[in-house]
Amino acid sequence: MRTKTIVLLFVLVLLACVIAAGCSSRMQEQVSIDEGQSTSGGDSSLGAGVNLKDITATAQGETVVVEFSFIHGSRLLGEPEAKIGAAPAYQISVLPAPARVKVDLSIDYWDYTQQGVDTAGLLYGVFQSQTAAGEVSVYLQAGSPVSVSAREEEAKLVLTLQKLPGEPELNYFAALDAHTEYGQGLVSADLGLTPTLCGDYASVLLISGPFASEAEAQSLVARVNQSIAESIPNKQAYSVSLEENQLPPPPPPAAPSVVSSDPVFEPEQASNTADLPVLVENGRYLCTAPDGSIFYVRAFLPDAAQDEEYVLKEELWYIGKDGVHHQVDIRDFYSVERAAVSPDGRYLAILDAGMADKLLYVYNLQTGELRNLGEEGFGDNTASFVWDTRENALYAMTGYGTLQLTKYDFSLPEGERITSVEEKHGAESRIAFADGALYFADVAVGELGEIYRVDIETVEREQVAQGIDFALSPDGRYLVALVPAPGDEESVLHDLVLHDLNTGANTTLAEGVFVERGNYAFGPGSDVFYYTAATLGGESEEYPFAFLKCTITPDTEPPVFTETFLGYSKTGRFVPGSKENELYLIDYFMQNNYNFSVTYVFRDGE
Repeated sequence: MRTKTIVLLFVLVLLACVIAAGCSSRMQEQVSIDEGQSTSGGDSSLGAGVNLKDITATAQGETVVVEFSFIHGSRLLGEPEAKIGAAPAYQISVLPAPARVKVDLSIDYWDYTQQGVDTAGLLYGVFQSQTAAGEVSVYLQAGSPVSVSAREEEAKLVLTLQKLPGEPELNYFAALDAHTEYGQGLVSADLGLTPTLCGDYASVLLISGPFASEAEAQSLVARVNQSIAESIPNKQAYSVSLEENQLPPPPPPAAPSVVSSDPVFEPEQASNTADLPVLVENGRYLCTAPDGSIFYVRAFLPDAAQDEEYVLKEELWYIGKDGVHHQVDIRDFYSVERAAVSPDGRYLAILDAGMADKLLYVYNLQTGELRNLGEEGFGDNTASFVWDTRENALYAMTGYGTLQLTKYDFSLPEGERITSVEEKHGAESRIAFADGALYFADVAVGELGEIYRVDIETVEREQVAQGIDFALSPDGRYLVALVPAPGDEESVLHDLVLHDLNTGANTTLAEGVFVERGNYAFGPGSDVFYYTAATLGGESEEYPFAFLKCTITPDTEPPVFTETFLGYSKTGRFVPGSKENELYLIDYFMQNNYNFSVTYVFRDGE
């Protein structure tokens, strides 16, 4: 009997241990931290695909309970969803005034909806910040200094924010309106600036820790401005005074963004200028990849101690499908004239105009390898390039001194990839590809120039139109030629002539207009053609370019079109996007005697 009792007690103890172990796998002990402290936890073995599905905040007296709920996958992005048994790896930090709790999360998706929180002033709001390295942080903007208790409940992370007693104190801060640039890694972490919500409960800016005197804050302001002078030349830090539970006001008019204060477009029949959305400040749009990633270049001035040339250079960046800006970790460029992604999305070709040459680079987006095709014998003076839409091959008007059409075929072994398309001299011209043929213009032929078509298979060259430049529709049916206007002795006026390459018929879109070379293009569809023409001071000095659209009626001979005036623009330069009716307007602003680009998004019809 005694033996049975001992065995029974042993079994009960063992069972209790098993139950306790099971409970501990679902709920861990609560951890508490105060201002300036951090704690970490979560399951780092969950791997990729974790999704922050929901955030809820509930007031309970002097506390706020915030729950983060996680799953695997994302229906919004086409990934099947499934339950997980733990919260992902995280780190929680309690930041100084303005009171915030920062939660760093190891996640790939965030499908939660940003909603207003009603917590009786204990929690002002929730906002998110991402970095170019893919790190995701969620900030809880508290209404006063708080301590935080954290615990895990299966696939949830539960935070309890406890309001701390005390009287508000007046402090001074350095502030900078550069939350986007912070995510891009352009604001040094050594400056100690972190994101905070503003008093409008919508804007986010960067702010320092509190200082007891304004002089200390101003000292940091000077250091910040010196640090960002080259990386963010259009932004300036400033000082602000706040009480401990007060949010900073939105960026003041005295320190506005150069871009946002300078509308670039004046639409037709509008009494006010249009504030077009900004794709990127200090950035020039290049191209869109098949997966939707947007590539652009950002200008910067190198450190004089490390760069003997000390000229403005450019870095390659892209905006991923998640909306996060990422810098591509490759060499710097001088002036990227053009870039395009191969049809299969594997390669990015980059044409860089250097100080003594124009080189074509190809970056492998899968392996990270960058090839300088000039070093492989492809030419050190490349006028233009284009991808073959049927295979992983590109064509370029390139050479060493003399230009000719040349092919680089990635399907062939190294050393055999470069071949001549034809054994004839080319010209300093853009090239285009459609239906197995290449197109280019030669301004030196005749009085009006000639535009040629070269059949790649038969190597036959034929003249298809007169002109010094052109734009080819994506389907290869239409070509718009830029033709010098007759009788223009100053050679600044041109005609735009539309050619139907299927029928040979043509019609004039515009006569005697001041169109700069390249300021025209077909949209993603082949029936819409856009161009900008200088108004020569006739309509608006502030907006000197007229923006026009020609809609082509298909299957008419000669081609019939309808012209629509869209408005006036400060810039004549634009690039069609990959989406229907979406264009990117590229303007410039000057800072410290250097020109920097800014790209706006223009959506035709909105």
